[in-house]
Amino acid sequence: MSHNAPNMEDSTPNTNPQQTTPDPIPKGSRSFRASVDTSVLQQDPEMWKRARLFIRNITSRYTNYANQPIDIFKRDLHNLWYLFIGAAKVTPTDEAAADRLAVQVLVAREMGLLGRLEGPGTERQVAHMSEAASGAPSRMWVDLPFLVTDLREAWREAMVGSSPMPSDQLVNLAGFTARLVAFGVCEAELSQCGLLLLREALETPRPVLQDDDVSDNDDIPLSHFMPALLAWLRHGSYKLFGLCARGHASASSTDDAESPEDRWVTAGPLLSTSSPEHGERLSGFSMTRWEFWKQRLDEVAGDHGALEKSVQGQAKHCFGFLDSWERITGGEGHDRETARKAYFYVE
Repeated sequence: MSHNAPNMEDSTPNTNPQQTTPDPIPKGSRSFRASVDTSVLQQDPEMWKRARLFIRNITSRYTNYANQPIDIFKRDLHNLWYLFIGAAKVTPTDEAAADRLAVQVLVAREMGLLGRLEGPGTERQVAHMSEAASGAPSRMWVDLPFLVTDLREAWREAMVGSSPMPSDQLVNLAGFTARLVAFGVCEAELSQCGLLLLREALETPRPVLQDDDVSDNDDIPLSHFMPALLAWLRHGSYKLFGLCARGHASASSTDDAESPEDRWVTAGPLLSTSSPEHGERLSGFSMTRWEFWKQRLDEVAGDHGALEKSVQGQAKHCFGFLDSWERITGGEGHDRETARKAYFYVE
């Protein structure tokens, strides 16, 4: 099978009348996704080329074959982001290849509004996709349809799913997502992935180290998250700082406090019990959370007890990224709160 296009075969139908859970794999995508999974297992360094060619393939088929319905391209986009996410997991975050992979998303976005002719003498038809989450149509390529929903789902599964993502893959995924945020790609929405990482790592009670096998997400030690947090803050801490300075709400999509979406935006137990707003629901980005992250990182970095040196050092680096942006944006020579408000135009 060519690497620049997905296999178009139908997925196996569900023959179990008792099974009501929808198939998470889009129809006609099993072979393509299986090939991506194989490439991930093999840590294929050429997956970025496959993603670039797939973008070209999708564009060419849309513009040249007007008889292909839009649903085919919706499936293609979901498969494209699946390929990017797989590539991100196996692309070392500290290597230039990670920058190259993230740039491919920018290349797709900068291709702009995709249109085609239905036939000779017909008007131009623009590629609009309907995204169920927002209800609003998004445009290929300029709005990067389904990127946010698919990347958020990968993060949800990695952070609060049934089994934890391997630490090395989580590090690489964090570096990829934070790069997109730093590039201005859906920054408010994708920054919530960083917010979830910070919530689970720093706002949730968990052991710093753990020698036993991890059997449940609630048992995962801080040492599992710290490398990913370091990768995220290395590339995306400035954007997080801006969102916190402006008090970006990132409100949950529902008023139900027990909603799964709630875990993305509300403060974790450690912050809820120590915050001046104890008893009120902290949600979204805020300087209250920013200061708590710094305090928690400082505590971990300053504990010279049974901590592994790597965890301590990573916490120090993470603290440094947060603190440095306060100094860079005026806090070196002015009161930090005053400087922050001036820099981000906050009243």
